[in-house]
Amino acid sequence: MIEGRLPERVTDTSHYDVASCLPITDAINVRAHFSVPLRRRDGRVHGSLCCFSYRPRPDIDERGMQVLRSVAAIVSDQIESRIELEERGEDAAQEIARLIADDDLAIIHQPIYDLTDWHLIGHECLMRHKADPERSPIELLERARAAGKTLELELYIARKALGTLDPAHPERFVAINVSPATLTSAALAALIPEGLETRLVIELNSQETATRQAEVMEAIGSLKERAWVAVNSAGAGFTGLQSLVDLGPDIVKIDGDCLAGLAADPARRALVKALVQFAGETGVTLIAQGVETREDLQALRELGVRFAQGYILGKPSAPGRGVAVC
Repeated sequence: MIEGRLPERVTDTSHYDVASCLPITDAINVRAHFSVPLRRRDGRVHGSLCCFSYRPRPDIDERGMQVLRSVAAIVSDQIESRIELEERGEDAAQEIARLIADDDLAIIHQPIYDLTDWHLIGHECLMRHKADPERSPIELLERARAAGKTLELELYIARKALGTLDPAHPERFVAINVSPATLTSAALAALIPEGLETRLVIELNSQETATRQAEVMEAIGSLKERAWVAVNSAGAGFTGLQSLVDLGPDIVKIDGDCLAGLAADPARRALVKALVQFAGETGVTLIAQGVETREDLQALRELGVRFAQGYILGKPSAPGRGVAVC
């Protein structure tokens, strides 16, 4: 049919020599055959949708064929979507592999300050595309996830981040963001050198945490012997403070979405107060992130949050170039 040697509607295979000669016709007793091509959006044929009958079916008219064509169009759309998804995954896998092989990603530092005396205590390590610094790192991470390359990309970034530790300031730490898949991998633990217990923060920041909580808890327990472990109050899938207790991190990052407008928002102030009380009673360290205004920064200090990061304190920059603007 695709080659044009048979029509789409074969009401009786005995009337067509081509159909009669096909071995499958007798093998499964095909006496009527109705088929329409499954086409991609560019016109290429990737298959056909077929209906068979064990007896001749002269009653199947053009209306019946239109129904079959409509079903074929739906099936083609579904197949096309799957093919496009697979093609995007293949393209993404090739891109991530190329970025790593060519060392096309750079590390920049987001400074973190002690608000009691404004001294620099560490940096969060962020990745940027060297040739296209404005490209979203979230988009790159999503492409890596679609391609099943999250572990490779995050381990590559972790290695580069560890290389930015400043030997002249051993009191400062670097924080590296990882997904649950990377956090729970043996490869991450093997990557961490000995002696960085107070110089390295492994920051978990993913919505997948809630569905893998037992596995993540075990990994956090093991990693705390090698580094500090941080979780994000909004991005790690928490349903309440009980989840924070169960995970047992060293550091809780207060997400910027919880802090925007903090100075004038009683509800946000109440949330931060609760986290400050939680931290005081459990020994967890709080770090506010995404702080952008002087008013919100002052509100954090008044509420007892000691550590913070954000544009008001210093924009991300190349290692060694962070400057406080507060």
